[in-house]
Amino acid sequence: VNGIDLNEPMATTIWSQDGVKLATLRVENRKPLKELSQIPKYVKEATLAIEDHRFYSHAGIDMKGTLRAVWANLSSNRSSQGGSTLTQQLVRNVKQFGVGKEKKLERKVREAFIALRLEQLYSKDDILLLYLNNIYYGRGAYGIEAGAQTFFGKSVANLTLNEAAMLAGMAQRPSDFSRSSQRQSAIERRNEVLAKMLEYGYVNDYAYNKAKNDPVKFIPRKPPNNFDFKAPYFVTYVLRQLFNKYGTDFVYSGLKVETTLNWNMQQWADQTIQKGLDRDAGIGANQGALVSLDNRTGYIRSEEHTSELQSHSDLV
Repeated sequence: VNGIDLNEPMATTIWSQDGVKLATLRVENRKPLKELSQIPKYVKEATLAIEDHRFYSHAGIDMKGTLRAVWANLSSNRSSQGGSTLTQQLVRNVKQFGVGKEKKLERKVREAFIALRLEQLYSKDDILLLYLNNIYYGRGAYGIEAGAQTFFGKSVANLTLNEAAMLAGMAQRPSDFSRSSQRQSAIERRNEVLAKMLEYGYVNDYAYNKAKNDPVKFIPRKPPNNFDFKAPYFVTYVLRQLFNKYGTDFVYSGLKVETTLNWNMQQWADQTIQKGLDRDAGIGANQGALVSLDNRTGYIRSEEHTSELQSHSDLV
């Protein structure tokens, strides 16, 4: 735990077949706050109400909550309930801890031990701040400040109760609740957060009803513009495949993508095309293209062109 930078984002990287990094999708939509006092009380309370209302009374593991979840899951046919504390969720969602989200006993035990250790090393306020700075809200936004700016175009300090409850609810399934097509599901989740805040005494009836009836106004999604890559046409095609098949949130989730391109062959292709253009510049040559394929598989090993070339080979 000591020495881990929990505010350092895990970027998705794309690699050539011979081990050269072609692209880094930098997770820049992350604006960690330095003090818990920068976050309004009702924003913190919305998170605690829906995720872990006994946060300030347990030592990292909530046995009451775990037993309650087990009983609810055994006695109900509806979707399962979780018994993890906010501290356990922090451990599970920060990749630097190396715990992940697999539903295996060994992983759960490791998660519990790290959560207990975190509670020994950090104060409750520090852990809550770490959680709010690191949890993923969708649309590439990591942390409550980035989430507030991404979805509502304002700082977390200016969020309304309605907006705070909406963001708190998104953390459970950001890929679902942040989609325009799932707006009604997001509203129902917000109402669930507000109901929990009312149940635990964080808000009164007036505030609850007002927030529940406030309209949801997400700002339009802005396209990402944070690419840094080699072999740009090839990488652009790979990204197009990834975005179409898996969606933006998954692609930005710290993946390591290995492709078929060979970087040594790619450099040769670059030089060959450039030499050809230089040689024939006198007769008006200003465009060129080269694609090298593996005869056995059809995989692209190198490509170079001065105008976009469409390919239909399997790349990843």
